[in-house]
Amino acid sequence: MRRRNLATLLRHVHVHGPTSRSALTNLLALNRSTIGDLTSQLVAAGLVREEVGERSAAAAARSGATVGRPSYVVVPEVHGVQALAIDIGVTHLTVARVGLGGQVLS
Repeated sequence: MRRRNLATLLRHVHVHGPTSRSALTNLLALNRSTIGDLTSQLVAAGLVREEVGERSAAAAARSGATVGRPSYVVVPEVHGVQALAIDIGVTHLTVARVGLGGQVLS
């Protein structure tokens, strides 16, 4: 079950891009502590990283207060996993190195 949840979370972040922990909780129908544990495992494996959400940082700066916990966003670690994409055509050959999250690296 844990492996499936890890794969589901990683797949979501890979396909849909940066997603807040609270959104992952709702989208994947898992509780907050489970999302936190899964995210920690993926961070330790170098597959994702966590960043403080821009909205909460901006809101705190505007209000001058830091009330509550910051909202963390789970972001795919582009250099964590890479794939080689090759397009072989009749008159061309295209090669690209693609990172987690679908970003073309070279």
